[in-house]
Amino acid sequence: MADAIRSVFSNVNTLIEEASKQPLEAATTAKDITERLRQGRYEGLADELQGKPSKTLEITSDSPEGQKLAKKLNIQMKQGDAWFARVLKQWWQHCKLGRHLL
Repeated sequence: MADAIRSVFSNVNTLIEEASKQPLEAATTAKDITERLRQGRYEGLADELQGKPSKTLEITSDSPEGQKLAKKLNIQMKQGDAWFARVLKQWWQHCKLGRHLL
């Protein structure tokens, strides 16, 4: 019985925390969308962009995953625009390669 009561209070606390979060302002420009995707990755706004993937993760705005991510991050685009998010398996290799290209 005590465990059931604790569980109820824990669930209520979670619901209150979720309800108190301020909605994200719409990201509509390329700069805002890029920043919002960065926030999704590095500020924990999107679970889909967290962690170290076993392979390079790429999400496009026209995919089901991209549409879900856009809704979660309040990304709103004009007709005909698109975006993508890429989380590299080994980001340091990409940086090293980029430095050699300069």
